[in-house]
Parts: sequence; C-alpha cells; structure tokens
Amino acid sequence: MEIIKTSATGNLMKAESLANEYLQQVIQERLRANEAIVIVRRLLSGDSAATNEFSLTRKETADYLEITMDTLRNWELNGLLTIKRKQNGYRVYTDEDIRRLKIIRSLRCANYSLSAILRMLGELDINPDVCIKR
Repeated sequence: MEIIKTSATGNLMKAESLANEYLQQVIQERLRANEAIVIVRRLLSGDSAATNEFSLTRKETADYLEITMDTLRNWELNGLLTIKRKQNGYRVYTDEDIRRLKIIRSLRCANYSLSAILRMLGELDINPDVCIKR
C-alpha cells in the first residue's frame, strides 16, 4: 500500500526504492521457504543427522533466524517445540531445534495457524510417512 500511496503522490524515486525493498523481502522469504522444504524432505527421507553440532542461546537463535525472542517464547508456549535446558536453567537450541524452527518460521510466513503447524509437526513426529499435504 505504501508503494502505491507514494507513487500516487508523484514521488516515483521513493516508490521505486520501496518496491525494491519489498522485492528483496520476497526473495528472502522464497529462500527461507526453499530451505524449509529441503529440511522437511531430509526429515521425511529419514536423514535427520546433524551436519554440525552446535547450541545457541535464545537471543542467538532469535538473531540467527531473524525473529524476535517473544516469537520463540510464543512458539514454545504453544507446544511447537520443547527446548532442552542447561543445568543453570538456560535454554539451549540445537541443530535439530534450529531446523524445526526454520520449518515453523516458513509455515508462519505462509499464514499457517499455530494449531495447524502443531498438528502437522505432531503427525510427522509420530509417523514420518504421513501425508503432510493432507
């Protein structure tokens, strides 16, 4: 809407700049969605081996995934993932958690509800051969 409003005022250079920013966001989301597809295909094929074992804090994870810490909290509170904790009580996000979060992020960007994502991930956890299209 901002692109159209700016264009209507005659400020075409600003409108073009806004359009380019939007295009970059779309390109980034496509890359993230494709990454999530690759992750899901690997999980469904039984290839769930971690490529490089690491652990991140909640802040590091939020920064890495370019989401807020509140979003991570929300997803955890809604049962989309369970995060392990160190002895000091701090959460530790592993490779497997990051892969799952990338899938959740892509599905949320595609406007899937948290309950639909929870249902799908739950079925995949129980039966990797389930028809996720259904």
